[in-house]
Formats: sequence, structure tokens, C-alpha cells
Amino acid sequence: MNPHSENLGLLKRLEYLMNKLYSPIMNFPRPARQVVGQSILRDMTSIISYVSLANSVKSMRMKHLQTADGHIESMYILLKLSRNKKCISKGFFREIDEELTIIKSMLIKMIRTANKPSK
Repeated sequence: MNPHSENLGLLKRLEYLMNKLYSPIMNFPRPARQVVGQSILRDMTSIISYVSLANSVKSMRMKHLQTADGHIESMYILLKLSRNKKCISKGFFREIDEELTIIKSMLIKMIRTANKPSK
């Protein structure tokens, strides 16, 4: 599989996750929505941006993918906080966690591919 099709699959999953997260985040209590919700959405848009940049700027691919990975970790912590504060349900958190696990594994695969020397 070439990197472009992997990247498209990852971007589609990220778009799906963004759509799935948006409405519940807008239903957070106002203080949580303004702080935690905005941070989650900001991380989500950053992940999408860095994955797109990794595809566009070959010389910086590894750096962009690693930065996207950092944003995934940050978003995961914020989602856990949201779950602990009962802004999202356990079931919804499990769904998001499964999707993030798939996205993370796709990203790690891309990082490993980018790390291999080209022949």
C-alpha cells in the first residue's frame, strides 16, 4: 500500500472522529466546553493538519507525524478527563477510545514507513 492511500484512510478516520466528537462536545457544560471541548477540537484539527502536511512535505514527514502523535496523546488525556467529569458517557468514551486506537496504529505504521531509508 502506498503512503498516499494510507494517508487518505487515516484522514477519513480523522474526519469521522471529528464528526462523532463535535455534537457531544457542544453539549458539554459551558465551562468545560470553553476549556476542555475547545482543546479537544483544536487537537483534532491539529492532527488533521499535521497528517496532511506529512503527505505534502516529504522532507518533514517524520516530524509532522510525530507532532500529530503528540496531539493524539493530548486529546486522549482530555477525553479521559471529560469522561471522569461525566461530560461523556463510558460507552461513548469506549467508542472514541477504539477509534483513537485504530488511528494511532495507522499513524505508527506511517511513522515506521517514513523512518525506513528509501532504496
